[in-house]
Amino acid sequence: MSIQKIFSTIITITFLSTIMFANERKFSYTYETGVLPPGARELEIWNTIRSGKADYFKRIDQRIEFEVGVATNVQTAFYLNYSQKAFSKQSWSPFNNDSSEQKYSLQKDYSMSISNEWKLKFSDPVADPIGFGLYGEATIGLDEFELEAKLLFDKQIGKTLFAFNAVAESEWETEIEDDGEEETESEVKMEFDLGIAHSLTSNFAFGVEARQHNVIKEGEVEHSALFFGPVVSYNAETWWATFTILPQVASFKERAPKKLDMSEYEKIQARLLFSFHL
Repeated sequence: MSIQKIFSTIITITFLSTIMFANERKFSYTYETGVLPPGARELEIWNTIRSGKADYFKRIDQRIEFEVGVATNVQTAFYLNYSQKAFSKQSWSPFNNDSSEQKYSLQKDYSMSISNEWKLKFSDPVADPIGFGLYGEATIGLDEFELEAKLLFDKQIGKTLFAFNAVAESEWETEIEDDGEEETESEVKMEFDLGIAHSLTSNFAFGVEARQHNVIKEGEVEHSALFFGPVVSYNAETWWATFTILPQVASFKERAPKKLDMSEYEKIQARLLFSFHL
């Protein structure tokens, strides 16, 4: 059985065996300040699909997250992460410099990692003028290490929720070069997320999310793009789900007007979250 099938089986079993009441999230990409009460436990199942680049590209990211309320306004979480991507790669030959004669082959890549998250809530979006929280996450894999920090802001006004995140991430990745040597590359990512959701009923909410992402190498912004799309969420008595579609709508580093960055980013992303209280 392949790694993907094993991981999908774990997700399916977990989904069917933990159908109980859970707290809801209104957004798939933008975090809110809410935390679990001390001793409470929750399970979240993530599926993110990415598609569309300059050449053929498909990727799916899957995460199983186990959250625990540690103390008043403090929670932690542990993740098991799995990623699979398929892409076309140019077959290079030192004897052929004619780009029209270059051949492409389909490549597949898999990766697994684990993460640990901590989240602290300082103020509430309803009781206080604005909700504020801090978020930190560390991820380690066989050939990568990441550190991520977020500033979380949100505000509930009537039936409408506003949320904003400022995100900084440092990433170190080890790659094997053609000559067999290992090389570690590092980069910094800056991201700004905005979500607005309006509750149409006590169970159903609809809104939009925006994600502005930047890749910085050696102090220079190499890639910068804006994603924007709809989000829907539904919470029942025993479970909740949130789904977002985020097409890339603009690139701020490409010279041609309205041209998208199809080398670093995908043309479209979609994320589906399920969550259950244990």
